[in-house]
Amino acid sequence: MNRIDQHLARLFRAAARAPRRALAEPGFAAQARVLAQWRAAPGPVWRPSLLPLFRTGLAFACALLLVTLALSLRQMNQTASDEWTLPNALLNLALRR
Repeated sequence: MNRIDQHLARLFRAAARAPRRALAEPGFAAQARVLAQWRAAPGPVWRPSLLPLFRTGLAFACALLLVTLALSLRQMNQTASDEWTLPNALLNLALRR
């Protein structure tokens, strides 16, 4: 262990043995100054928010998803009876020969 490491270790040990001070509550004058500065500060600056735009986009995307789902289910129900028509016709042709 070199000399710098010894000094550093000694410093850390001394810091560990040092008593800890309790944090005191700020005085009335400090509290009054902070509150006065807070009240004197200008109001919030208006910034355009993108959150309403994202919410609207999400609502439209969900509506489009539901419409697409409904149309695809409707199409599936209409073609369900036609689904086996071609394979049945081919099987019937193969069995007749």
